[in-house]
Amino acid sequence: PQQFYFSQLYYWSLRAQTDLMYQQLLTVIDQRVESISTVVVVATHFGLAHQIGAIKKRVEKEKKVKIILAVQVTDDSPQFMWYVPEADITFVPSEYTGKELAAYGKRKGYAPMKYEVNAYPVSPRLSRKLNKIEFFEKAHQVDPDSKSQIHVCIPISGAAVGLSYFTELIDSLYQVSRRFVFHVITRSAPYTLPFLNEMIQRPYVKLYVSANDRDVVNAYEHVYEKYRISLEITKPSEQSFKSLLNPGQYGGSLMMLSEPVGRQEYDNINFMRRHGLLPTKEQQAILEHKAIQNGGFDLKSELAKEAHHWRGV
Repeated sequence: PQQFYFSQLYYWSLRAQTDLMYQQLLTVIDQRVESISTVVVVATHFGLAHQIGAIKKRVEKEKKVKIILAVQVTDDSPQFMWYVPEADITFVPSEYTGKELAAYGKRKGYAPMKYEVNAYPVSPRLSRKLNKIEFFEKAHQVDPDSKSQIHVCIPISGAAVGLSYFTELIDSLYQVSRRFVFHVITRSAPYTLPFLNEMIQRPYVKLYVSANDRDVVNAYEHVYEKYRISLEITKPSEQSFKSLLNPGQYGGSLMMLSEPVGRQEYDNINFMRRHGLLPTKEQQAILEHKAIQNGGFDLKSELAKEAHHWRGV
């Protein structure tokens, strides 16, 4: 009930504030050198999707164009705000989320929702296969008897939360082994500056910083192409869905996920567990017990057989 009422209030709030979006969309259409008959909008945030939906018919009538609104749900979480009545198509990560959103729309009396199930989109650059030499180079990193460097990717989210945690974690891992090399990727912003000033003093940390989101994404993909990244430490947000890649691909690192915060991150964890990409809660408890007891991992055990499918913990 709480989500139902909150969604309704937020829905009307977004649609009451569309003046800026209306002007921006007109500017995009008017600045085209060639005349256009169709505009495709891909919305990866429900705020944008609802505002475009609210002005869609008005712009179509004034500019004599057809607007196609595609909504990409970015978490496997059927939060009601992802239902956009004017969307021509909604891409969802699972049948579960699609059915839940469609049922919500039916209860509200909206037009039937057209959706397609599409596992989380992963960059084609990261989906390319490694050659044999590159694969063995990555595999040697997680061999405790190897002396090769262990390349760890740490993308810092736009919210820049938990920076003190990352500082402590990076230093602690480096104390455990000098093999670790950390690739920290983030935006340059006032709230990340103290963290960056600390990291720049550590020779075992490589920084990739930009004020532009697109450049941050490019830097992230560049790191995976240039280095054989074997581990990534991140939140269980949409970034963690690189777990759909296998270690034989450029982006196929082992995902070390922090504790989930907020409903969508718990839903994402459940998505990965349903697909066998993460240990179950029971398996996770066994792993933690063995770690505390410093016990070995029997490679012939039933748990080891299950672990072949895991892409993170």
